[in-house]
Amino acid sequence: MTLSLQLPSILAPSSQAKALEAGTAVVPAPLRTQPREGPSVAEKAAASSCLLPNTQLLDRIRGEYLEMPGLKLTLAQAQRLWQLGEEECLELLGMLVDAKFLCRRSDGRYARVSELDVSTRRPSLMKAGIDPHAPRPELSWEDVDEPGAYVEMGTGDLYRIPKEALIPSGSPVIRKESSGASRLAQLSKNPFITTLQARLLACEHNIEPNF
Repeated sequence: MTLSLQLPSILAPSSQAKALEAGTAVVPAPLRTQPREGPSVAEKAAASSCLLPNTQLLDRIRGEYLEMPGLKLTLAQAQRLWQLGEEECLELLGMLVDAKFLCRRSDGRYARVSELDVSTRRPSLMKAGIDPHAPRPELSWEDVDEPGAYVEMGTGDLYRIPKEALIPSGSPVIRKESSGASRLAQLSKNPFITTLQARLLACEHNIEPNF
């Protein structure tokens, strides 16, 4: 009985020599390569996120400029207000400048193009009776003796203390205990200023808001 054996297509060198002596042609098998897979869905999403601007942030910046007529911010203030790094903040503000929504003034502040004639514009803070350039008293928690909106220096947290929360000649009914020193800056004597107004005042005094 004759057995027919199928030799592997790739032979060792000694086997190839013997096969040549016997007159047998040795045809190497074609190499099979795995097809290269395209980028995954996650990789495509990551790449697109690097290319596309953060439209939510752009809408937020545009909306807060519209909400606060007369708003003029330095780059550092804008970084603190929207909690952005310098490069990202510059890119977003630059996009709004390119869109003719903002302009960069000679003093380095970013303002709306439609409000270039600052002589006829008054910031909303001024209209609300708040001077953004007035010094903000700093005091400890125990020294708070009048109503107002306060921001904690270290954390950037906002505290609204109405007159009902104060005992005459005493500290607020609400007490805070901490192992570290707690310093507050009074943003306004009005505890009910808007959150945006409070954030702008905090940024004006180099405090990064956390609210």
